[in-house]
Amino acid sequence: MTASKWNAGDHNKFTIITNGTLINNNMAKFFKKYNVRLQVTIDGDEKCHNAQGKSKNEKGTWGKIIKNVHILQKYNTDYNIRCTVTNNSPALSEIIKKFKENKINNVFLSLSPRTV
Repeated sequence: MTASKWNAGDHNKFTIITNGTLINNNMAKFFKKYNVRLQVTIDGDEKCHNAQGKSKNEKGTWGKIIKNVHILQKYNTDYNIRCTVTNNSPALSEIIKKFKENKINNVFLSLSPRTV
């Protein structure tokens, strides 16, 4: 079934897990219209995430993801953040503080013993 055959008012519920780097205004509006929830993955704070999450040009992606989450917020698109916390991550209080500073409050923390 293609999205064009769905009714925007249907009670379908789909979830997409994404790193969030490709989200844009059109996608956010589409996901909102068709009741699609996004789970955006981030690995800890900016420093920790960027040590692992690099784009093709070797730049960190944390800032781009945060900007794209703000696009989801702008269109009231259903989303949450899944933040992986490792032994190389800063204290949980620092990670939570960073999300709050960026007005991101819907965060799931995934605690992992793995190292970067």
